[in-house]
Formats: sequence, C-alpha cells, structure tokens
Amino acid sequence: EFVARARAVGFDAVGVDRSPERVQHAQSTLGLGGAVQCVGDGEDWLPEQLSGTYDAITLFDVIEHLPDPLGALRKLRPHCHADTKLFVHTMSLDSKTFEVFGVNWYYMHPAIHLFYFSDHTMAELYRRSGFEHLAKVNDHSRPPTMLRLLRARWIGWCHRLLFKIYACPASRWRYAQPLLRWLHPNLGIIPPTTFIRDAEMAGLIRTLGSWA
Repeated sequence: EFVARARAVGFDAVGVDRSPERVQHAQSTLGLGGAVQCVGDGEDWLPEQLSGTYDAITLFDVIEHLPDPLGALRKLRPHCHADTKLFVHTMSLDSKTFEVFGVNWYYMHPAIHLFYFSDHTMAELYRRSGFEHLAKVNDHSRPPTMLRLLRARWIGWCHRLLFKIYACPASRWRYAQPLLRWLHPNLGIIPPTTFIRDAEMAGLIRTLGSWA
C-alpha cells in the first residue's frame, strides 16, 4: 500500500517483496502491475531490472530479515545519487520495550529476525556501506497501551519458551544474530546445523518458518 499511496501523490514509486501473495495483491487488487516485483530469498532480493537512481529508498521491516545487511546496503549504493535519502525501519536494542522485557522482548524471534541493531550498530552499518546517518526517529504510531504491552509480554514469553537465547558474556550488547534451536523432548537441544539442511531438502523450511 505504501507504493500505491506514493504513486497517488505523484511519486514514480516501485517496490519489491518476497511474498508472492503480497505481490499478487499489490499487482491485481491495488492495480500496481509491474511496479511491484517478487524477489527471492537470501542475496537475490533486488530485481535484475532495477536500474537508475532514486530520490528515496525505504526499507520497512526488511533489514533484520536479511542474511547480509551490510552487503544489502552496499548493493543499494549504485542506485543512489548525491541527495538520495535512505529510510530504514527496524526494532532497536536501545528501545524502552527491550529495556523492560529483555530476552522476553516481543521481537526476539530467531526464526525470522536474523539481526538486531542498536543506535551504535545502525550508525556503523551506514558508515561502512557509504551512507551518512542523519537522524533517528522513534515510531509512536502504536501507543503502548496496557493491553498491547501485556500482549507483547505474553508473545515474548512464548518465544522465550520455544527458543533458547545464546550470548557471549559482555558488558553491553552491541549486536546479536540468533539461530533457531530445536528443543526435542528426548534428544535435548538439536542445533540448526543438524535439522535446517534436512528441512530444506524435504521442502519444509518455509513451513517451519511459518510455524515459528
């Protein structure tokens, strides 16, 4: 819908998404046609036909799902001119909700969130990829009502129950990269190096991700 709204106010906007269902909805229901493309997983997340430079590039809830965030931003550099603005929306380890919930944080979801960022790591990510960090703005579009906080706490507790969080001892977290562990009732903790490949070969990896 962001692409549709941007085009409605005069922008020559295009978009990409990894979900075939969302792309079909955008192309057919919203009438965007070829303005929205479906891309693959991993590194193949930019369509080959993407060319030229853009005045603005947005990554809304994207960067935490990518296996190589630094490489992703570097891939965007050829599509930027001197005044291009890059907008990245993601969760923050410096947020008040992470400070309150810790390992029970709603966003601690190892199956889909591959990276977590703080203010420091985001600024460093921009620097290493050739961008200048201009500002940070907190998202207040969803007020932290008591019901919403209780729901987030409950979901975070469920994630904590299903997934084990591993971290090296440190005075302060600077970044985290979670991996899914299978807590088997008889065999104990089974690492992803054991079961992820079997799930991929069996064609069950997307089902596993959707379940998680």
